[in-house]
Amino acid sequence: MKKALLLMIIVFFISSTTLIGVGCKEEAAPAEEAVEEAVEEEAAPAEEAVEEEEVAEKVLKFGVVMRDASASFARVLIAGTQEKADELGIELIINDSHNDSLLQLDQMDTLLSTNVDAFVFGGAVDQAAVIPGVIEFNKAGIPVGAIDSAPTGGDLVAYVGSDHSIVAKRAAEALIKLLEEKYGEVPEGKVMKILGNLSDDVCTQCNRGFHSIVDEYPQLTFVEGEGNWNPTDAGSVAADLLTAYGDEIIAVYIMYDLMAPGVIPAIEAAGYDSKDLVIVSQDASAEGLFLMREGKIDAEAIQRHFESAKLNVKLLYDYINGEELPQPGDEFEAEGVTWYVYENPYGKGIHINPDSLIVPWDVGIDDPIVMGNITERLGEQ
Repeated sequence: MKKALLLMIIVFFISSTTLIGVGCKEEAAPAEEAVEEAVEEEAAPAEEAVEEEEVAEKVLKFGVVMRDASASFARVLIAGTQEKADELGIELIINDSHNDSLLQLDQMDTLLSTNVDAFVFGGAVDQAAVIPGVIEFNKAGIPVGAIDSAPTGGDLVAYVGSDHSIVAKRAAEALIKLLEEKYGEVPEGKVMKILGNLSDDVCTQCNRGFHSIVDEYPQLTFVEGEGNWNPTDAGSVAADLLTAYGDEIIAVYIMYDLMAPGVIPAIEAAGYDSKDLVIVSQDASAEGLFLMREGKIDAEAIQRHFESAKLNVKLLYDYINGEELPQPGDEFEAEGVTWYVYENPYGKGIHINPDSLIVPWDVGIDDPIVMGNITERLGEQ
């Protein structure tokens, strides 16, 4: 309607100019300027609306692939990732690879084809197998962040998470301290080790960290088996080791406390009291905390999964927005945690490692930062 009115005005002034003649040209100019201004005013709001619409449509989208989304630690990682994404207005696409490296690569390829703005690597059983997928994200200029564990190739903006060897080292320190408190010194005897899966790089790292401490005590010898990260296999392995070595065992190291509900009953079924043994583990999941409260696990080294996931999202967001990132050698506070920054040993980027704490000495069993208490709070126990 407005355009029709403007057209009529234009026609009117052209007609007036023709009828009046040359002598009125000076009077026509202001009218023509008014018409031009009216047309410009008509167009300006439309252009502004288009610009506002483009801004409103721009929502960052992050793709996530978790190695096993059903595990307690993975649920905490997902919750932390989601909380920070919601805070920053980021859309998440979350995939579960079910510990299948080939499926993980397929999921990474699918996310790449959907033009995500960033990729979150949530660990892998084989951290070398996923390198080709990470490199494809690098080629596409899509930033990659890692939690839980890092791929052993490709470039990362950051790997945020505990160094598994350091966590296991803290568990070993706790075991030695408990033996000294119980016996007055570290006695001669056997330590039963319930491992995860030796084909898993996390297991390799934990084993290395644990032995960096306990190998200083030659009076200790070690008997071990693979619990494959689950209580059924772990219980079977523990039963076999107890049958073979029985009274010689003075301490137990359970690499991941989700295996403990299989190991502790195996100890008791073999006729031993778990409270008579020094038992340490890692992660302090809800299952581990239950056994600690019963006095059947003495100490656990914890990781900061929830906070690591949140910080990883924030760093990717900052990177996309051109913000300055921490540098190797830095130490800083964020999400209620002290973080230490190192170079990524596998490629470009940084590794940001949180402080590693021992329950119940550094932090209490009921402290809200402990993973088992986080899962209870999330209703995902």
